[in-house]
Amino acid sequence: MPQPMAIDGPMPLHLIVIEEARKDIQNLRAASYAASGEMSENLRAMVMSLDRIERDLIADSSGLMQVERLFTYYLPATTKILEARGRAAQDLDDTKLAKIDAIMGRLASAFRDFALRLHSKDDKAIEIDIKLLDQALASEFGFENLPAKTEN
Repeated sequence: MPQPMAIDGPMPLHLIVIEEARKDIQNLRAASYAASGEMSENLRAMVMSLDRIERDLIADSSGLMQVERLFTYYLPATTKILEARGRAAQDLDDTKLAKIDAIMGRLASAFRDFALRLHSKDDKAIEIDIKLLDQALASEFGFENLPAKTEN
């Protein structure tokens, strides 16, 4: 996990975005330890991708716009989906669990692809990844109107 940097003066915007995403990333990390099997693997893959994205953004903030969208929209949506999975597990709803597990697998792949493209500075492919994430969340869970950030 990347460590916070010591900053003199006002904190740069890219570091603010990272700091605001930290709780969601920590929640995914904790869930990855509690989960088992494929869900654990998917969550760990997401966390590794998010850590890489964070490191790349710290090294070069030119990808801030794309990362900000990922950290303020898709990451909170992912944690909401994970919460929905917990409720489905409590309700013993195997159909919903299977659906959520499938979307989490797609999200893990999308986060990985996003991290790779950000690292290689492939802006056009990043925009395609963002559109695919939009479509997946909208069609599977109706997240097209999800607020950018929710308070807990």
